[in-house]
Amino acid sequence: MLVEVGTRLNGITTPDLHRRCVGYGQLDLTADAYVDPDRFLEKSRKPYELAEWAISISLISEQQGVVRSVPGDALVRSLPSFNEVRFRAKPGYVLKRTIDFYTHPGFVMLIHPDRDVLTRDLAQLRAWEKGGQMYELEP
Repeated sequence: MLVEVGTRLNGITTPDLHRRCVGYGQLDLTADAYVDPDRFLEKSRKPYELAEWAISISLISEQQGVVRSVPGDALVRSLPSFNEVRFRAKPGYVLKRTIDFYTHPGFVMLIHPDRDVLTRDLAQLRAWEKGGQMYELEP
């Protein structure tokens, strides 16, 4: 039997996110612990100060079919809090209705100093998904 507990560094694929929000991330702390223990202790003993809010969003698709284009890319990039987008769904991709992690078509990272901006941007993103505006499918 294999039991996987997912013990990995958070933010290793998006270190900029942590640096913008709190000034450092787990990767930075791990390096400090090995090469500069005093710096590690200084950072880890005091509560961090939140400079910006962030949210990582797994995209959801209620559509199914072969992707012709991804107009959602431009839509997502237009959000005031846009930081990063990674689409699995690209032209030629067989898009499935999202039912789990393996069928989500990508993810979006939003960052902004104003939490209300994140809330509005998330609602807008979900509306685009529900309205079928993220992907154009082959007929």
